[in-house]
Amino acid sequence: MAKNNIEVKRMRVYPFVIGALALVLVIFLAFTSILLAEAEEGNDYDTNDMGLSYGSAADAISPEHEPDLIRVAATNGEIGYVYKMDLDAAERAATTLEEADQIMEEFFDTMSDPFHEALDELIDDPINQDVAEDLLFEMFDSGIEEAAESLAENTDLSEQSAELALSEAYMEAMLESGTSIPVYAVDGQTVIGEFIVG
Repeated sequence: MAKNNIEVKRMRVYPFVIGALALVLVIFLAFTSILLAEAEEGNDYDTNDMGLSYGSAADAISPEHEPDLIRVAATNGEIGYVYKMDLDAAERAATTLEEADQIMEEFFDTMSDPFHEALDELIDDPINQDVAEDLLFEMFDSGIEEAAESLAENTDLSEQSAELALSEAYMEAMLESGTSIPVYAVDGQTVIGEFIVG
């Protein structure tokens, strides 16, 4: 008799468990369809009088959903917008591994001399070209903290001063060798500054 009671209780529990699982599945499917619908629509950016979307690229769910005007800080400190098409053209995204290597090689070739000159002006200890190139590469490979540590070990600078010198030298080199694109007010017409892409 006890065995039959257990079987009856199991039979009552199974429909409840199956019903609960079905409810969870329905909720999951509904939630997934909402997320997919939002992803297909893209982001909900504001638009200006010209009908151009504007906002932060960080809010985009993918590069294809970035706004027409992307918020940036201009070299003069003003906050404005660059045209996505201008930024994409200046950034020259690589489509193959070989192209990525070529772009990085061109970048380091273009940046190494101005970076060395700026770093040499910022610190008292003379830095040779090879060391400057190694520091520039280390900034990209391991981060500015690692490069600052290396610079501090080979100079009289503290790590904090070395990090500041590397940042300033990098910005100077970018200003000298990077591609400048105009920064606009939200109207997409009034130029308020420039943005440097390296």
